[in-house]
Amino acid sequence: EVSISKISYFVSEFFPPTTIEDDDDGSRPDKKLRLDWVYGFRGRDVKQNLVVLPSSGELVYFVAAVVVLYDRKFSSQKHYLGHSEEVT
Repeated sequence: EVSISKISYFVSEFFPPTTIEDDDDGSRPDKKLRLDWVYGFRGRDVKQNLVVLPSSGELVYFVAAVVVLYDRKFSSQKHYLGHSEEVT
């Protein structure tokens, strides 16, 4: 007989840093992250996640909260980052 128990995937724990550097004033860093490329495709649990734009031939799909426009001709991506929630 096999016993199956519920597994919780969401853990909401926060661990504050154990050390703080002397020169850390707590302000935000002056650097910004930039999204260069999105890897992956969400097709497992959604329908119509891939659309070809007739005007440009670009592929449009979404991964998490990012909408990707992929240009097959130039092998480049544009990213729409305006969503605050996962796109479904």
